[in-house]
Amino acid sequence: MPVKPRAGTNRVPVRNEMFFRLPMADEFRTFIVRDGLVVEDPYLGLVQAKLRSIKTGENFAGENTTRKLKDDLIKVNIQI
Repeated sequence: MPVKPRAGTNRVPVRNEMFFRLPMADEFRTFIVRDGLVVEDPYLGLVQAKLRSIKTGENFAGENTTRKLKDDLIKVNIQI
């Protein structure tokens, strides 16, 4: 599985990402595994779930961000 360094830098990546694709019933789904969390992750997950619900006509399958996750992000002085 390839590890993708952070774009635009020559330094050691802040977090590592692994991508893999799995065949589903009628399509391939891409999964991303990360070893760290940044403030954009919960928001991007909700946006992707909304776009998928619009594309397929299914119900919105996004999960609200839990209080524990919000607290952890706030502890590192990040506003949500």
